[in-house]
Amino acid sequence: MDLDGAPEIAFGDTVWTTKGGGVARVFVGGKGTGGGAGEELSALSDVDLAADGHLELVAGNTAYKADGTVLWQNASVPDGFPGVGDFDKDGKPDVAVVANGQVWILRGADGTIELGPMMLPGSGGGGPPTVADFDGDGKPELGVAKANYYSVVKPDYAKSTIDLLWKMQNHDYSSSVTGSTVFDFEGDGVADVIYADECWLWVFDGPTGKVRLAWSHSSFTATEASMLADIDGDGHAEMLIPSNGVSMTTWHCAEHEMGGAGGPLNGQYWTPGPDANKSYRGIVAIGDSADSWVGTRTLWNEHTYHVSNICDDTDTACASPNKYGSIPSPETKNWTLPWLNDFRQNVQDKGIFNAPDAVVDLNVDCASPVLAHVAVRNIGEAGLPAGVQAGVFVTPGDVQVGTVTTTYPLLPGQAQTLDVSLVAPAMPSSTFYAKILVDPKMPKFHECNAGNDQSPNVTAPCVVQ
Repeated sequence: MDLDGAPEIAFGDTVWTTKGGGVARVFVGGKGTGGGAGEELSALSDVDLAADGHLELVAGNTAYKADGTVLWQNASVPDGFPGVGDFDKDGKPDVAVVANGQVWILRGADGTIELGPMMLPGSGGGGPPTVADFDGDGKPELGVAKANYYSVVKPDYAKSTIDLLWKMQNHDYSSSVTGSTVFDFEGDGVADVIYADECWLWVFDGPTGKVRLAWSHSSFTATEASMLADIDGDGHAEMLIPSNGVSMTTWHCAEHEMGGAGGPLNGQYWTPGPDANKSYRGIVAIGDSADSWVGTRTLWNEHTYHVSNICDDTDTACASPNKYGSIPSPETKNWTLPWLNDFRQNVQDKGIFNAPDAVVDLNVDCASPVLAHVAVRNIGEAGLPAGVQAGVFVTPGDVQVGTVTTTYPLLPGQAQTLDVSLVAPAMPSSTFYAKILVDPKMPKFHECNAGNDQSPNVTAPCVVQ
């Protein structure tokens, strides 16, 4: 917070320092806490943009300076969960606050209300906000969960309103204050929402809310949020889903089983696990069985994670010295980086939408059988896994006459050339093309551009045109 080289720890309105190798309390603010008793989720951010470069503690309706004095408090706004982003794209931070089922957007410098309050759909208090560009229009929106709806809302400064982009049903009656995150699994420029309530892990399509995944689980929820990181260092993202203990004999998820009184939710039935009648506590890691999710950081260090608050030496979120796992001093202002301006979102190594892009080139020899040289190249901005298949086809007729498979991962710019002897009806006089082969049911990867997967037509050099 104060750029003395020793990281601080914040919980609610209380801050400790690690200076000297120990842990010592610096201050207790005494005003807003970032969510109320038992639900404190404050955040560190330079919201006043003062020349000292110090971070402020943003705790609901209050911002504290690094020495514990109050920068501002807006008593007309309840204490609630904060999120920070540049919502009006003026280069300065704004603070979103969710409390009592409503959302406000405050000016970061002085706490003045810019937009709101907006009553979010559904019942319950509303959980900590996620800030991300959900619909791909270049402007940040807010995702918030309540007891029976997860909603994405859109600030509109031209109309001085906060508008509903979409809402989807959920089942979170025990707390109604769970968190969420977003991630672009396929590197196609569209982020998805990752959110776990009492009965399901949901993955919602960012622009529309359409259900992409419904994974049955059980949890007596609190303020926890699902996380996403490359937890095993394999170059692909995984989801981490927390579950708090609950007795399934009295819990309500069973209402949504096939034939249950509650019926399906978002068209999905709840399926009990093998320990359906036992209380379960723990963390579940979920990955893609096809290893096709794009890579991401191996870091997620706090509930109010916002990428630039911890360093990863493979990206540009931290200034030099950018040491893996270190706390930056000073912290780069998240909203000033064009690939960020988000809150509770993880990203690819050097941007939000980096992904591989496989292309293929083809040459053939005048041999018998015909010998094809197939070059698979990655022209994207993220690694392409091993095992990518390319087929060789005869035209007209589009008959496949050969297949090659890459044997090692291809970093951006790398290529592998593989040879294959073609089978009938391939002849030296034939015309050929090559194409990247992707199984839509079990894709080995997702690329940013599927429109360049086919090579031009070629003939053997001995063929006279």
